[in-house]
Amino acid sequence: MKRLCVAALLLLAALPLVAFQTAAARPAPRPAPAPTPSPALEGVVKGPDGKPIEGALVIVRSVVDFAEPPLSTNTDAGGRFRLGVRRTAPHTVRVEARGLAGRTVEKARPGAPLEVVLSRGGVLEGTVRDGVTGQPVALAQVEAREESALSLPWDATAGLAQALTDGKGRFRLEALGSGPQTVWARTRSYESGRKTGALPGRPADIYLFPGSTLTGTVWGPGNAPVAGAVVRAEPEAPRWAISPRPAVSDAQGRYEIAGVDPGRYRVVARHKDFAPGLAVGVDVERGGDAQADVILDKGGTVTGRLVAGPEPRAVAGRVSVQEIDGQPAPRPLRDLLRAEAGADGRFRMEAVPAGSHVLAVTAPGYAPKRVEAQVAPSGRAVDVGDVELETGLTIQGRVHDRAGAAICAGWCPRSDRPSPRPMGASSSPASRRAPTA
Repeated sequence: MKRLCVAALLLLAALPLVAFQTAAARPAPRPAPAPTPSPALEGVVKGPDGKPIEGALVIVRSVVDFAEPPLSTNTDAGGRFRLGVRRTAPHTVRVEARGLAGRTVEKARPGAPLEVVLSRGGVLEGTVRDGVTGQPVALAQVEAREESALSLPWDATAGLAQALTDGKGRFRLEALGSGPQTVWARTRSYESGRKTGALPGRPADIYLFPGSTLTGTVWGPGNAPVAGAVVRAEPEAPRWAISPRPAVSDAQGRYEIAGVDPGRYRVVARHKDFAPGLAVGVDVERGGDAQADVILDKGGTVTGRLVAGPEPRAVAGRVSVQEIDGQPAPRPLRDLLRAEAGADGRFRMEAVPAGSHVLAVTAPGYAPKRVEAQVAPSGRAVDVGDVELETGLTIQGRVHDRAGAAICAGWCPRSDRPSPRPMGASSSPASRRAPTA
């Protein structure tokens, strides 16, 4: 009996040890990997006195993806800003603040905090004169922007220094950067005058010649005037013409764009509460005024999913409005009417104006595709369903100079339109189309 008792005691004593060894032998569960943080550009903006600036405008644009529209934000009370970006590639950063000269930071990389200090800048003075009589032009609107600065197509005053000429046609623009400036002058009954390469500290004279003014009203639902809409006049032949400076509608919905060159325009209006509106075929003749009203509504929503393969799998990509009612969409609208498809392939584009649209679909590793979407004035959602993408073809080649030396980091844009081969171009078997591996 004693032996049995001793054996039982030894067994009980060994149980914790066995349990401990079993627990020790069991592998510990691996912690879930932390999600990779999205790349972002962040930093702080300070004034000449070293104090943070609240409300400074920060504009960011990729230097490698020219199809990506600029992003913007404003600094907080501590002068801080943060903008999420798609890639870790270098970006150009532009910072503007009222009463101070803007500053551009080249090749800023996400993850490296920036400290941007703004200065008081320089002064540019000059005179606006009638190009026929030489007489000074009073009360002309004069604006200047540094030529290296980024701009926002739907912010009429971003990065601009502004002034009015006095009774002798003189103007004074302050808080300018040290780089070359483009200076515009405009007023009713004149074409817009422009001077490039103007430098602070040196006089700049601008001459205005008889021209035209484009006016109209921006209307909302129920024929209610829309105040605060940004209105742009886009030439139908943008390659050969310069877009006039945009205007902002007043409390009665009226807008006025002075200094419009002769030609045919599409008038585009945008307000944060509505889908963009478009008036087409607006003819402006030399010396005559033109009128065009723009109607805004709530617009609709376009949704869908990007897929590929015989057993459809989701594809991440980008969708944008390429055509509206059979005409190419103006560039400012293409930058605005776009959506990103995430890892699940789904996209959702809000505030799309009524009409017959062609959507351009792009995704890395796949051929571009066009999809039609009809958006009704009722503003209902339109689902284009699954958009099937194909692998497509790859174009390979070599970029070199006339001496045959290789050129690193050259940019080769793709175009679907045939064009004559430029002088000095050469092809080889490696540069012809081949199936993607």
